[in-house]
Amino acid sequence: MPNHTTESPAEQIQGTVARITFQNKENGFCVIKLRPETQVERSRLTGDNEIALVGVMPGVEVGEHLLAEGRWERDDRYGPRFHVAWFKPTLPTGERGIEVYLASGAIKGIGPKTAARIVAMFGEHTFEILDEEPNRLREVPGIGRKAVSRIIAGWKQGRGDRELIAFLGEHGLTPALAARLQKAYGQAALSIVRTNPYRLTTDVRGIGFYRADEIARRIGLPPDSVERIDAAIMHLLERQSEDGHTYVPREALEKMAAELVNVPVERVTGRIDDALETKRVTAADIAGQGAIFLNQLYDAERGVALRLRDLLSAQKRIPQIDAVGTLADFEQRTRFQLAPEQRRAALDLARQGMLILTGGPGTGKTTTVRACIELFARGRRQVRLAAPTGRAARRLAETSKMQAETIHRMLGYQPPLGKFSRNAANPIEADLVIIDEVSMLDVPLAFALLDAIAPGTCLLLVGDEDQLPSVGPGNVLGDLLAAGAMPIVRLTEIFRQAGESLIVTNAHRINRGLLPIFDPPRGGPEPDFYFIERETPDDIVSTIRTLIGERIPRKFRLDPRRDVQILTPMRRGELGVHALNDALKDLLNPGGEQILFEENKPAALAPGDRVMQTTNNYDKLIYNGDIGYVSAIDEETGEVLIDFDGRPVSFLADELDQITLAYATTIHKSQGSEFPAVIIPVHTQHWIMLQRNLIYTALTRAKRLACLVGTRKALRRAVANATKQERFTALKEMMDWEPRQRFDLKAGG
Repeated sequence: MPNHTTESPAEQIQGTVARITFQNKENGFCVIKLRPETQVERSRLTGDNEIALVGVMPGVEVGEHLLAEGRWERDDRYGPRFHVAWFKPTLPTGERGIEVYLASGAIKGIGPKTAARIVAMFGEHTFEILDEEPNRLREVPGIGRKAVSRIIAGWKQGRGDRELIAFLGEHGLTPALAARLQKAYGQAALSIVRTNPYRLTTDVRGIGFYRADEIARRIGLPPDSVERIDAAIMHLLERQSEDGHTYVPREALEKMAAELVNVPVERVTGRIDDALETKRVTAADIAGQGAIFLNQLYDAERGVALRLRDLLSAQKRIPQIDAVGTLADFEQRTRFQLAPEQRRAALDLARQGMLILTGGPGTGKTTTVRACIELFARGRRQVRLAAPTGRAARRLAETSKMQAETIHRMLGYQPPLGKFSRNAANPIEADLVIIDEVSMLDVPLAFALLDAIAPGTCLLLVGDEDQLPSVGPGNVLGDLLAAGAMPIVRLTEIFRQAGESLIVTNAHRINRGLLPIFDPPRGGPEPDFYFIERETPDDIVSTIRTLIGERIPRKFRLDPRRDVQILTPMRRGELGVHALNDALKDLLNPGGEQILFEENKPAALAPGDRVMQTTNNYDKLIYNGDIGYVSAIDEETGEVLIDFDGRPVSFLADELDQITLAYATTIHKSQGSEFPAVIIPVHTQHWIMLQRNLIYTALTRAKRLACLVGTRKALRRAVANATKQERFTALKEMMDWEPRQRFDLKAGG
């Protein structure tokens, strides 16, 4: 395994690019051989008196002069290499250097012969001529009008790239940003950054308000500029959406924006009015107060309400069968007696064509879904099943004994276009659509789904209303249940076999505000729930290491790297995701190559590491919360290959900011997933996050084993705290905008 060691502090190297052994045009990552002009230790030179440079160096060409800053690293496989953190391209001097540069292909339209003729004509003034009098190229024998146009365009592009990189470097910004700007804006990149860097927040991945604000400050943009206030308003709306809100009360938005940019509230009020007039945001009256929406979230939430109205009012393609007799056959064949609630759910769906089915663990949601499928299959109706994530879809397929898919796959997502092929004009081909884990469904995806379900299609939404809401914006399941727009059946009876599980029993106890059973009666089956009392964070971490490294693999024969998941309430702190991942990687998969993340932040990854995708990446068809395993690392190209459930996905160096270690993850990120074993640290360090539905969600992720490690005081706080984090969402109110039948929630339909 390669082993990096830092041999020296940051230093600078200057020289000429002799060869480019690897270059990624998309992100600017390069491996080049440089002929140094500065003094370099002989041990770092190759036989050709060259040194290897690696890093993000967009636009670098053979023959170009570079001033690079970085650090030396030694690799067992590749030898000494200079990792570039910042660089500045400079043009060569002298006729020979100019000719080599032009002949390298750096400028489109100039090859070796043309380069020789140009330098023969203009000598050391060649670059000056290209800058100031490029039309004089027509004086060079053999260069026609079209060739002159190509050369001028190529020269301007190269000059723009160099100026952009130099400008960013002067303001403390890295070449990785230059590659993104060039991809987003082309030749206009430098002009846009100089005049309104806040545009980057909406156009360039990874550039948020604070980074754009830093650029603006460095280039001297006034702190009370309208561009800055506008960017702050949009930034706050985006940030609130990341916390699950679909809108922000106007008064609160005005106050937050004024504080963020330190201007009077009146200035913000005027800019919000302008944003409304120019339709950059949307306003509505929600729950008696003014609300400001991002346009796409207003359209999505309103769209969900309108599509549901259409589905509810349409004549459904329900099965024309003896539903009661079919259910009797189903019970006889499966040797399972449906509970009254389960039977009613299946019959309600078969009669009305629309249903929300909700219930906790062990209440028979899976069996009810199978009974619903039976009714529609017996009536020769086409059934499609889907869930928000790949893991949830696979679990749905296993339990339903039918093919299931992700919602994105059902909707035919097209990465090059960033759109779904299924929509109102090209709906899903099905008579019944079943969606599981609806608590995970955010508003934009819910709208895309409902838009692709044709009126007349039956719909079954399945989820647990007591789990945490979606990671994305909205509270779709909660709002639909509160609105009472669809028939609802709540499953409450815990079946005997499930009731023998302490995981199931204690999940329901916690949900009712009762402490879990710590000591099961003797003589029963092997318990699947344990509470291990530890007082200090250090003791909790030590116990978790012992559990995952020794006790669980030995007693339950589970693979600690693949079968045991740590679920914690928070990211930071001694018991947060970051600290636990460091401790567990050191235990389970020590070592690993130093892979450079964004801004050259090193993070050791090694083959076998468990990792998680932290954002939706529609191009790669992997989504926020998906878990994979590093299968290979190509350090020469900076490529990391990650296996997501049997599908290899390639990540380049500048894409690794989407990936994080996942030996431990937040409880929120675990939604829709199940693991053979989970370990949950519970400590007063997590005080503000200790809520009943958080612990309930974590516990219901465990299939075979759940271990809580921490203090009784923290657990009591969590169980007693039924407060749910409020989300500003408008779906319930929007449902009330439409005249419709209201279903009795208590009666279940």
